[in-house]
Amino acid sequence: MGEKRAAWCTPLPSKGAGGFRTIIQNARALESIGFVSDFYFIPDQSFPTTDSQVSKWLNEWYGYEPHRVYSNCTHFVGTYDLAIATAWNTASFIADQHCNRKAYFVQDYEPLFFPIGANYFEAQASYSFGLTPITIGKWLAAECKKVCHAEPFITDFCADLSVYHKLNDVNKENAICAIYQPEKPRRASSLLLEALSIVKEMLPDLTIYLYGSEQPLPNGLPFFNLGILPVDQCNRLYNSCLCGISMSTSNPSRIPFEMMASGLPVVDLLLPNNLFDLPEAAVRLAKPDAASLASEIIQLISDEQLLSQMSNAGPLFMRNRDIEREGLQFIKACTSILSNQPAPSFNSQVIYNVAPSPADKNVSKVAQYMRARAREQLAHQAAPFTCHSNQLSVSIAGFSEQPAELKVAYWSSPLQEDIIWKDLANTDELWRCSICFPSIDSSTSTYHFHFYIKQNENSELKFLASFDKLLIFAMDSSNVEDSTPEKCKMNLSGTTDQLNCMLTSPHPHLDQKKTLGETTLCNASNQNIRLFARMRRAVDNLFFSKG
Repeated sequence: MGEKRAAWCTPLPSKGAGGFRTIIQNARALESIGFVSDFYFIPDQSFPTTDSQVSKWLNEWYGYEPHRVYSNCTHFVGTYDLAIATAWNTASFIADQHCNRKAYFVQDYEPLFFPIGANYFEAQASYSFGLTPITIGKWLAAECKKVCHAEPFITDFCADLSVYHKLNDVNKENAICAIYQPEKPRRASSLLLEALSIVKEMLPDLTIYLYGSEQPLPNGLPFFNLGILPVDQCNRLYNSCLCGISMSTSNPSRIPFEMMASGLPVVDLLLPNNLFDLPEAAVRLAKPDAASLASEIIQLISDEQLLSQMSNAGPLFMRNRDIEREGLQFIKACTSILSNQPAPSFNSQVIYNVAPSPADKNVSKVAQYMRARAREQLAHQAAPFTCHSNQLSVSIAGFSEQPAELKVAYWSSPLQEDIIWKDLANTDELWRCSICFPSIDSSTSTYHFHFYIKQNENSELKFLASFDKLLIFAMDSSNVEDSTPEKCKMNLSGTTDQLNCMLTSPHPHLDQKKTLGETTLCNASNQNIRLFARMRRAVDNLFFSKG
C-alpha cells in the first residue's frame, strides 16, 4: 500500500488516559502500513491551547509525534483518504468534512457518561451520522449496531504482553489494588471508596493501593495513593497484589485485561457491559452496591485455591491477545472501509454466567454501622463553631515524617477577594499559627481553609487538605456559654498519616491553663465523610454477638 493520509479527530489529550493511549496505538498501526496521521483536536474554550503545546503533551505523555497537529481548526487542512472520529463530540466534525471514507472508533458507549439530558442525547445521536463504527469488544458492538443501523467492525481487548506478564522476582503482599479516577464518573469512585473502606474495616492488616489519578485521596482514608504509574510499574503492582479492582460502567476498560495478563484476579461490576468480554474463569463480578462489592473482594482474597486458579486462568485467556493482534484487527477494519467492504456479521454471546452472591451478613452490618456514623459526623460537621474574637488558633499534628513547610489559605468571599495566606510554625512536631479575620461583616460566615505542604526543601508546594466551617463571631462573650475547641481530622494525601487539625478560640473568661475537652470534626467533603468511621471492638461485639 502506498502512502495514504488519515485524519484523526479527538478531544484534548490528558496524562495517563488509557483511551488516548489506545488511539495512538491504532494510529501507529496504520502508520506501519504506510499511513500518515494528522490529528485534529476539538477546541476547548475553558482550556485554550496551541498546536505546539498539544504536540509537546503527546510527546511527553505518550512518546508520540503525529505528522501534523491542529488544535483550533474548524475544517480539514488538505485532503485525506480516511477520517476517524474518536468521541461523541468529534463525530459531527468528521461528518461535516469532505472525505470519501469516514470511521468512528468507539471505545465506550458514551451516552452513559451523562445523566439523561442534552449531552446524553447528543452522544447518542453521534452514532447516526453515517460513520462506519469500529468498536472494542462485543457488547459495545451490539449497542452500536442498534443505533448505527450498520454492522460494526470489532477489535478484541488485548494487552501488551511484553509488559503485562507474571514476574518471578516479585513476592505477593497482603494487598489489593484498584484503579481510582474520580475525574471520570463512569469509574464510580465514591462506590469504590465506600466498598474499600468496608474491606479495610474488616481486614485492617490488608494494604490497599489506589492508582490512576493525580487527584489526592479524600482525607482520612487509610489507603496508599500511587498516582499515575508507568506501565512497567503497573505490572509490578499487579504481580504483588492478591486481586485488582477495576470498575467501569460504559464498557470494560483495558485494565482488567492487563491485570489478567499479569496473573492478577479481577473484580468488576455485574453490569450488562461486562458479560460479553470478561471471562468468568479469571474475573468476579459484584452487584453495584458497597456491601456486595466488599463481600466479593473479601471472599475472593480469603480463598487461596480460587486465587490460584484465577491467577492461572488470566494469562491463559490472554495468551493470544497480544497488542499486535488488536492493531492488525484495526488495520483490517480500516482497509475494508477504504475498499468499501462491509463488516462481517457477528453473534454477541455472554461469556460470564456466574450468579451473583448476596452480600455477606457481617459485611452488611458493618456497612450499616458506617452509614450511621456518617450521618453523625455529617451533623457534627454542619454544626457552627463560635469565635470569641477575630482571632483563631490553627494547629496540625500527626505527621509520621515532618514536612519542610506548611501553609494555610483562608477566605469567605466566593471570589476569594479576602484570601489570606499564613505560614504554620513547627514546635515540638506541632504545626501552629494564629489567623486574624480583618473585617467581620456579619455575625456568621462560612470560611474555607486550604492547607498546602512542602515535603522537603527541594519539593514543590502541594495541596494537602481542606475543610469549610461556619463560624459564629460572638465578640461580646458576656452572654456566651463556655465553648470547647473543635478538632478536624484529615489525612495527608497518599499516606496513612492521621493528621489532627484543631481550631481553637477559647472563651476569654476561661482559665487558659485549663485543659479543654475536644470534639471530632471530620473533613468537610460530603462524599467522603462516611468513609472515616473505624469499627470499635465494642460495636463489633454488639453487632456480631446477635448473629
